[in-house]
Amino acid sequence: MSMPVDCRKIRDLFIRSGYEVLKAEVNKEGSCRLTLMDLVNNKGQIYYMTLRPVAPTVFEEFCNDTTEVHALGFGIIHSGTRKMPLSYDEVEHFTCISPENRDEIKKEYHYYLVGFWGTRVLIAAAAFWLTGLWQIVPKFFGW
Repeated sequence: MSMPVDCRKIRDLFIRSGYEVLKAEVNKEGSCRLTLMDLVNNKGQIYYMTLRPVAPTVFEEFCNDTTEVHALGFGIIHSGTRKMPLSYDEVEHFTCISPENRDEIKKEYHYYLVGFWGTRVLIAAAAFWLTGLWQIVPKFFGW
């Protein structure tokens, strides 16, 4: 059961707590996005908050930015085309992709690794399940 999001009450709560509301947006589906600046102790940190009447899916929660999606996608692609993932230092010198994509992989390197190793684990588990041979599993991890 979903509850409606009362953006005004939540915004007022943050204002009373010492935050400056820089932007407040209400989506037609009922979600509310707040951009806040922390004025408590003069920190000046900026926070983004999205309040939704319905909980987001796993993909919406963890891949909600194109940078994250690109890093995850390159990890999945490299899982099938490379024996081992690029190290963090190798990404900068990997000229087969655009500079923008290199920057995205460096920024969200953990998504790249999840895409790479997650795909390898799934393939290794499927190979073990189909063949029943445990000896095949280490080959998927570069051993």
